[in-house]
Amino acid sequence: MHKQIIDLDSWDRGQLFSFYIHEMPIVMSLTVDVDAAPLVSFAKRHGLRFYPAMIWAVSKVVNAHDEFKYGWDPQGRLIR
Repeated sequence: MHKQIIDLDSWDRGQLFSFYIHEMPIVMSLTVDVDAAPLVSFAKRHGLRFYPAMIWAVSKVVNAHDEFKYGWDPQGRLIR
């Protein structure tokens, strides 16, 4: 897996990111209702177990958006 170290000084979102990390340290959580009936039907029709199918579907959506791909490496640097 390739990781990219983010240089906050040159990243177009770096100044805003730094402000929120250092000046407004908050934790955010989001909960939404999702109609899983179509996935349940699909899994049954194709002989799949629901839970692995759901994990695949959620991972597919999350990985399609760069905003969800950021984290910290062991040295404390922001990475994507």
